[in-house]
Amino acid sequence: MPREGAPAAASGWERAMRAALTVRGSKLGLVLFAIVAVVPAYALSASPLLSVLILTLMSAQAASAWNLAGGLAGQMSFGHAAFFGIGAYASAMLFTASVPFAAMALGALVAAVCAAMIGYLCLRLRGFHFALATFALAEVMRIIARNWTGFTNGVLGIFLDADRFRILGGHFDLGKTSGIQSYLLALVLAVATVAVTAFVSRHKVGYFFQAVREDENAAKAMGIDVTFYKVFALVLSAFFTALAGSSYALYALYVSPDEVFDVSFSVKVIFITLIGGVGTVWGPVVGAVVMTALDQWLLVYFPYSHEFIYGLLIVVVMLFMPIGIVGKFRDVAMARSHKDLASASAHS
Repeated sequence: MPREGAPAAASGWERAMRAALTVRGSKLGLVLFAIVAVVPAYALSASPLLSVLILTLMSAQAASAWNLAGGLAGQMSFGHAAFFGIGAYASAMLFTASVPFAAMALGALVAAVCAAMIGYLCLRLRGFHFALATFALAEVMRIIARNWTGFTNGVLGIFLDADRFRILGGHFDLGKTSGIQSYLLALVLAVATVAVTAFVSRHKVGYFFQAVREDENAAKAMGIDVTFYKVFALVLSAFFTALAGSSYALYALYVSPDEVFDVSFSVKVIFITLIGGVGTVWGPVVGAVVMTALDQWLLVYFPYSHEFIYGLLIVVVMLFMPIGIVGKFRDVAMARSHKDLASASAHS
């Protein structure tokens, strides 16, 4: 029996939050996330809501990819639309070889190579200047894609001939891809990206990323190869961002310069991560769920002013919850835990 005056037992949500902050909790969370997320695919297979769920998973995966560089390593990139577009275009061009999944991997590798080159070119830039350089990269890629008509088909874009793609022994026909198949592909990519984020954040490379983010000079003084880890963070982030672009191309069966290289993509993934919790494992996922649901609701009930209200709510959230939803819950759970420990010590 607890002594009189001892602190009450932590509530269920507090215990869940504390467990989620551990390595075992992150692994369990990934498993539960994957299992729970599969249910709506079959329950809503004939509903328009399935498209919203696919969009949510794609947003979560893209935001998690940005979080690898922007959140963990502090490389505030406004040009991830360049990597998204590279992945989409490379995959669209390689899809003609009737191997869409191999095309996705090759598109991601192309984006990773581009990120490595850009990373080394922009090494001396920090903060705002680095953000401007990456923003310019996305615009340059969009202009190239619009004008290199012999290679990218210009502003007309590329339509994928879905009827040609039958792989995996005929079990996957891109010409007859169901919403469930698109949903499961988006789920696999989202789980993989979150898993990589969780793994990186709990190991040495993640600690080096955070050291570079907090103070590059101090990290260098500690013997950390700042140049390597900045480039590695950008390359890793670009790889998974390009996978998001490839997934989008496979889902939409069409890519165009003004769509896949649009800077609004970069802004969107940043906002999602900031709302959910930048630098956290689950922040991009939570942010994607909240922001996608909010965006769709505003689009239905406020069709002519939804963008204004959407932006206003983002400003309000960032003013009162600058560390994001997950960051706020984490701080509350940790503060309550410390308070309980202090109270228990006082009554012992």
